[in-house]
Amino acid sequence: MDSQWRKNAVIGSGSTSAAVRFTKLTGELAGNSDHMAKAEHAIVFLSRWIRKNPEAATSDRLAAENVIRDLQNSLEGKP
Repeated sequence: MDSQWRKNAVIGSGSTSAAVRFTKLTGELAGNSDHMAKAEHAIVFLSRWIRKNPEAATSDRLAAENVIRDLQNSLEGKP
């Protein structure tokens, strides 16, 4: 999960989702990186993690689901 945020970021909260929204809004890459591909990979990774860890703490599963939802929304251009 930590890989989805950048410390000392200058765009939004520093999340991958913020970088995707920036790119969608401006047409420019954030930090010269394709965060859309990173978001898509993170959705796959977190979805698999949820499936493979049915006994994980509810709070961890909910956090992963919230990040997935935020990533999906950013890729769809939603706030």
